[in-house]
Amino acid sequence: MAEASIETFAELIEKRHDCLQLLHAMGSEQLELINAGKIDQLMLLLDQKQSWAEALQRIGRELAPFENQDPEMRIWPDLARQRSCRRLWEQSKQFHTEIIELEQRGLRELKKRRDRVGRQLLEVNTAHEAWAAYARDLHPAGGRKGGQLDLSSED
Repeated sequence: MAEASIETFAELIEKRHDCLQLLHAMGSEQLELINAGKIDQLMLLLDQKQSWAEALQRIGRELAPFENQDPEMRIWPDLARQRSCRRLWEQSKQFHTEIIELEQRGLRELKKRRDRVGRQLLEVNTAHEAWAAYARDLHPAGGRKGGQLDLSSED
């Protein structure tokens, strides 16, 4: 493998690491926003996160040609650079695992919030239906007022 190719490989590893590190931080912030119920801010964050997820996909496509290469056949001009890239690669794998965990936790929290709101809406609807039934009993159709007797006589 040519030195330029190794340098490209190393730069892509660094970019991938930086991107995953940022996505990890955004994932943590996302979970905080979900827990705080700050949906407007969450939507803005998700928009930003989408751009970085797309960047990660591009980096992945650029790394694809290197996947089939035997790592032992790569000739690194600098052993320190090789070790640094290996360390970044391992950290990136850890970030990726943690990002998935954060996403799953966030999804669970959003589902809990959705279910809670659904129960609240059902309670409100049930209360409204009870109120409406009570109101119908007080004011039945036909103009008569419920709960009153006509005690007048026509003698």
